[in-house]
Amino acid sequence: MKKVLIGSICFILLISIFFFGCTKTTDPNKVKATIENSTWTMEFKVYKGDSLIGTISAGESATYEIDKGTCLTIKKYNMGIYDSSVVECFDTDRTVTLS
Repeated sequence: MKKVLIGSICFILLISIFFFGCTKTTDPNKVKATIENSTWTMEFKVYKGDSLIGTISAGESATYEIDKGTCLTIKKYNMGIYDSSVVECFDTDRTVTLS
């Protein structure tokens, strides 16, 4: 009887962990902004306002969870020298590929 009780408790605990671990908790006011760097030599520095939020190496990508309507500035550096910048605004989840 004791083994059945312990087994039942373990089963319920396992199901609870699985259920709560798999639930989606995305904020409806947030979007996923994915930036893809399709270059061979450029490095991108991603800014939200004046704050640097990430760096993306050549051939890599990164995803940021940001508030809807947020604009990101992507500054491009070629071999460490500033090249240009792009501003992208995100109202929905989307991917931007830059070259």
